[in-house]
Amino acid sequence: MDDQSSFLNAEQTLGWLGQFCGSDQVYARQMLERMLLVSEHAFRDGLRTLLADRLQVIGEEAALYAERELILNCGRPAPLFKQSHKRPCRAYGSGPQPVQAMRNKNSEVGSEGLVAQLITEIIRTNRKKTMSHPGPDIIRKRRIRWFLIVADFIGSGNRCWHYLDAAWQVRSVRSWWSLGLLHFEVFAFSGTEKGRSRIESHHCRPNVHLVQGCPTIDNSFPRECAKTLHSLCMKYDPCGVDPVQSLGYGGSGALIAFAHGIPNNAPRILYKKNSTWLPLFPSRVTAAPGRGFPRDLTEEQIRNKLAQMRERRLLSSAWLLGVSPNTQRLLLVLIALSKGPRRIEALSYRTGLTIPEVANYVQEAEAAGWVDSQNRLTDKGKAELAHLRSSAEQNTIEELVDPSQPYYPSMLRAPREISSSRRPKGR
Repeated sequence: MDDQSSFLNAEQTLGWLGQFCGSDQVYARQMLERMLLVSEHAFRDGLRTLLADRLQVIGEEAALYAERELILNCGRPAPLFKQSHKRPCRAYGSGPQPVQAMRNKNSEVGSEGLVAQLITEIIRTNRKKTMSHPGPDIIRKRRIRWFLIVADFIGSGNRCWHYLDAAWQVRSVRSWWSLGLLHFEVFAFSGTEKGRSRIESHHCRPNVHLVQGCPTIDNSFPRECAKTLHSLCMKYDPCGVDPVQSLGYGGSGALIAFAHGIPNNAPRILYKKNSTWLPLFPSRVTAAPGRGFPRDLTEEQIRNKLAQMRERRLLSSAWLLGVSPNTQRLLLVLIALSKGPRRIEALSYRTGLTIPEVANYVQEAEAAGWVDSQNRLTDKGKAELAHLRSSAEQNTIEELVDPSQPYYPSMLRAPREISSSRRPKGR
């Protein structure tokens, strides 16, 4: 039994499911099966690698800021930096605190604490090219050209939008941006499509980088099944029926949980309570069930993904056991491409692979002539996929003629395994 199954069959999970009546339990379990469970190791390693790779591409000094909630006044945050009131309203002083308690709230530290610690680790390994939360004085002195915001998750996009807005209200920042002297980018482990689109529409036009796409109720299920789950979330909502907020903040319906907590963009039945309803993640804490969060895509998870994509022949075949993990993952990507949508982020949440992994597999498929530049399966790719299904149905695998050769199957022969020399870097 793998870690995903351990989570689904844990006593706390089964107790939560037992609160649903009749067939509702089936739909509730299906929702849990589609959840992306992110371990602490996967979170830190994925986000650290994403940032390190991007910093290497940038090649210039960059400023890193941990996204956190800001105090709003009439719906807008205060400027991120101090600035003089007399023209030319020059910004000055130190940068923002990475972690700061909100007014009229307790002193609890949210995910920004974990992100701030990760930023510190990155700074310590690359002091010449990175700065942690610098103010305008240091930005000028060191001629920093990149303003990088780091978050754990992008749900509605509101919190990150407010952080960008706080920087945008500083006239010096707007001036640097208009002259092409400052560029904005946002990094997060995962995020919803709606949240990402909102952030990218900000005045500073930031690029958004994610480790892995976020599954939601709407993008993980057929339309009719998604409607049923919408009704389920409203029916059992411990806070009262709400067609939007019952699905989580902003109506996101995010199906993701981190080892350090579940975002409020997830359905409220997962973390809210009342006198008759006990949540699976009380107070959005995942500590108890989170111990079983998987660190990697296991064989059983691959089978679950095949079942979700209705590949019954491959699922029931012993053929899958005879190929390498690389081949299994490449197969997942090809099948996901055949069903659409074909965007890298969409392929990520459909397959459970990270965005860099998906990009590497798509690149491999394009090199083999199975996929075109628009991520569409070519005739050769369709024929290859048909051959893979046929091989699985017959439960036959040919011995490799030369194990040192790369994995480039042909529709006239059985698949050949990816060699170590052709495996994408980072795996």
